[in-house]
Amino acid sequence: MLLREAVALCRSAKLSPTRRLALVCSFEPLHLKTYLQARCAARFPEAAPECVSFGFDQLARGLESTGAELGAAPAALVLSWDDIHPALSWRGRAALGPVGAEEIAARGRDLAGRIAAWVRSRPGVSVVVLPPRSWLPALDPVPPSGLGPLGAAAGAAAWEAAAAAVAAGARLLESGSGLNYRDLLLAGHPIPTDQDDALAALVVDAVFPPLPRRKALVVDLDGTLWHGTIGEDGPEGVSARDEGAGHAFFVFQRLLLRLRREGVLLAFCSKNNPGDVLPVFDALDMPLKLSDFAARRCDWDPKSGHLRAIAAELNIGTDSLVFVDDNEVELAEVRAALPETAALAVPRDGPGWLALFERLQALFGAWRLADEDRLRADSVARPAPPAAEGSSGAGHLKDLGLRLTVNREAFADLRSLELVNKTNQFNLNGRRLAEDEWLALAAEDGAFCWSAKVSDRFGDFGTVCVVVGAARPDGTELRQFVLSCRAFGRCVEALVLGELAQAFPGPLRGAFFDTGKNEPARRFLESLGCRPAPDGRWSLERETALAAAAQAARESGAVVQTPAGGAR
Repeated sequence: MLLREAVALCRSAKLSPTRRLALVCSFEPLHLKTYLQARCAARFPEAAPECVSFGFDQLARGLESTGAELGAAPAALVLSWDDIHPALSWRGRAALGPVGAEEIAARGRDLAGRIAAWVRSRPGVSVVVLPPRSWLPALDPVPPSGLGPLGAAAGAAAWEAAAAAVAAGARLLESGSGLNYRDLLLAGHPIPTDQDDALAALVVDAVFPPLPRRKALVVDLDGTLWHGTIGEDGPEGVSARDEGAGHAFFVFQRLLLRLRREGVLLAFCSKNNPGDVLPVFDALDMPLKLSDFAARRCDWDPKSGHLRAIAAELNIGTDSLVFVDDNEVELAEVRAALPETAALAVPRDGPGWLALFERLQALFGAWRLADEDRLRADSVARPAPPAAEGSSGAGHLKDLGLRLTVNREAFADLRSLELVNKTNQFNLNGRRLAEDEWLALAAEDGAFCWSAKVSDRFGDFGTVCVVVGAARPDGTELRQFVLSCRAFGRCVEALVLGELAQAFPGPLRGAFFDTGKNEPARRFLESLGCRPAPDGRWSLERETALAAAAQAARESGAVVQTPAGGAR
């Protein structure tokens, strides 16, 4: 929108006598306020909310004023780097002299606390807009991005302010790609005019969502709701605390808790053993409790089937679901089966988390919530999970660019023994091996140890599979077969078994012992028509293994790298 068009819209706008939208910032609002009013007028031509501003040059006073005067009206707090510390201001930096990173961090913590208190004090929707992460070094001889530790401290302080805002219940946005130092110097306004309009549109969409509101959020658990993997690390190895590796997950849970208070239904869908997962909610001190979830699924069936069941249980359509998972394979399977469901990936860095928070706020935002919306999450029954559905194919893996690299001399790789001893879920017998036992296995006649590395277009997973056994004239005996949970759903197990069948004559044999945690291994054997006998022994014909591997390669498009360097 051109500035003259925005001015014309503002002049012709019919303002509501009761609705307002507040802009809080320490700089001169200039065109940003004009664009906010214009966007409100375009959205509500009959009665647009009136845009009012607070806080010019006095951010603390602006926060206090909006908290006291606005009531339930929405407000947008637009931060600049100056708000963290004056040393980050282009205009004031030279006069202040050197400033340490510790001082920046302390001022950032203070700002985060004030923002959180402001958000919690307001009944209305609060939007917090972060300063842009990029600068204009051509116009600023010493941009904050070039300040070394000072710049890093400024970025960390901005993240802390963002995390505090989200945890307190604010919606989060970013202000654009750069600053305008000409306008900042002449008029005290740091945002370019074209970015004023874009930011105003984002704020209005966040406060007055234009899209139908989604109704339920379904999350994975390991790597999504908390840091770590229950089946491998145990409760003591996972975290969603407000520190260290669990910090982002703590903020994510606080956001989910706020969405639940606003009427969003929460559910989880995890490939895990229920006996491992459910006690975690009692053992860990997390914002979310088991009672916060209106539905839950915890087994090894395809997640798309469970999402359908969750939607039916909650009496909503699958187009009202949002699904969040850290595994791109699971996301691909859901997107292929349920394209109407919004499937979002767990981020791998701070900016990615902010983008996820912003996306969730857009999908679940609501300007006005009815009482029944707020009560709905507390009134949903929690019946037992339905019976498992059949497995889907691997066609959703086609676009992942799967590559499997097999190492047939893996006894000497320390990672092989480590993986055997730490893997719980895909593990034929749960046997742990001491180093002398490992060396004894390696010394047997016909002994072999193969490992497999996996990569796809999202990255390299490293060594994820180890097979230990002995080749005999009448068949191949598998002593151990483990697969890291990081590689679940990528057909690795079938492809590796096919490579064994290619290399050795006769059937594949072994023993399966139920450890209470290795359900995925049992299900894999049964998917091949191989049901263990009462004593745990199982046997698989070579032709069956080859056929399963060929089907997996055909459906997934996976390429298997051979030891000689070729691929098939």
